[in-house]
Amino acid sequence: MAFKVKDAMTTAVVSVLDDATIDEVFSLLLRHHVSGLPVVDSENRLVGIVSELDLLMLLNNPESDKSHVSDYLSGNVLTVEEDDLLTDVTDLFLTHNFRRLPVVRDGRLIGVISRRDLVRYIRDIRARVQIEMEARRKLRAVPV
Repeated sequence: MAFKVKDAMTTAVVSVLDDATIDEVFSLLLRHHVSGLPVVDSENRLVGIVSELDLLMLLNNPESDKSHVSDYLSGNVLTVEEDDLLTDVTDLFLTHNFRRLPVVRDGRLIGVISRRDLVRYIRDIRARVQIEMEARRKLRAVPV
């Protein structure tokens, strides 16, 4: 059975528009307890990602004139598509130090898949397999 990104991804994605202020980004990160946000344009096309790490530069210069997310985002982001295999996404997580990958369709953001999404999916698959194995054992144990 081939497990795909669409089976495990999060579709209720918190994202930020590319013209958002840094203060809006801080608020979204803290309110939603996430460490990074996809940055999109007005047509929901992925522009980049902004993470806590990107914003740490402000510690040395809190009065910076740079006040929009476009000044801090990481562009040229690696993305995946909904029909990509979870094994390939797992390899990306193991190879790179990513916490999440945007899921796109025709360049537009449709979701995010994170390491946590994969862990949750693996846990759920293992639980389903366990239930199926128990059901099979019970069927075999029934005297005829």
